[in-house]
Amino acid sequence: MKKRMKKLLIRTLAAAVFAFLTFFCLLSGKYFFAAYMLFIMCGMMLEFLRIADADRHRAVTALCLATAVVFFAALFAIYAFDLPAALAGITVFPLILLMSSSIFLKDKEDFKTYPVYLTALLYLAVPVSLSNVLVLGGGEFRGALLLCFFIIVWCTDVGAYLTGMALGQKYGGKLCPEISPKKSWIGFWGSIFFAGFGAFLLNRFGMWDVPALQSIVIGIIMAVAGTAGDLFESMWKRRGGVKDSGNLIPGHGGLLDRFDSSLFAIPAGTASLAIINLL
Repeated sequence: MKKRMKKLLIRTLAAAVFAFLTFFCLLSGKYFFAAYMLFIMCGMMLEFLRIADADRHRAVTALCLATAVVFFAALFAIYAFDLPAALAGITVFPLILLMSSSIFLKDKEDFKTYPVYLTALLYLAVPVSLSNVLVLGGGEFRGALLLCFFIIVWCTDVGAYLTGMALGQKYGGKLCPEISPKKSWIGFWGSIFFAGFGAFLLNRFGMWDVPALQSIVIGIIMAVAGTAGDLFESMWKRRGGVKDSGNLIPGHGGLLDRFDSSLFAIPAGTASLAIINLL
């Protein structure tokens, strides 16, 4: 019992520290936002490549990270300093260099890892880099908007955990037992309720300028997308034979474990705002 309480305390403290860091960086200006997102992106990519056993080629891994950083930096420069959109074309060069590096592999069997590098860019670098559009695309710094999205994702995770632990192990079926045995349908419906209610509270407390009904709908959409993101990461971890993506955050695992839902949920929320012309 004491061991379980100690583990819960460590997990709670780590979550509180990480939440504080997120609040601080997203509310302190564009440079803190950029540094925070770059750190998260690079950390998640390293974890993902390790899980997929594609990090053994250090030079290629470095090229993959460089491609991601250039993509993020180009979008940041375009939106933060109102530079021409054509600047994004610079990202073509590190991508070509990354793919061309396969020509020099001594063991051509290692070529099979290159789809993993492309997956890392599409799965991790693209959504994180596109956060520049959300935060800087309106002509002013909107870190609070991204923070609201993170709060909805946290509500989704908390809802799934609480309802799943309370009812999911006894009632209802498993969501995807072959991928994540502990996830239940009750936990899924709980995540939807908590996300919708959390988004509604953001409206009620004036934290974002989205009408109440649209807030609830966006919360539900993000909950569904976030669950898919969680299961997608779980599938990769199962394939790689690991329980956690890393151990950076005590009690939570790695950065990818912490942001797996966000990688699907935040782009879905951003697209939803764009569709109803509120972005």
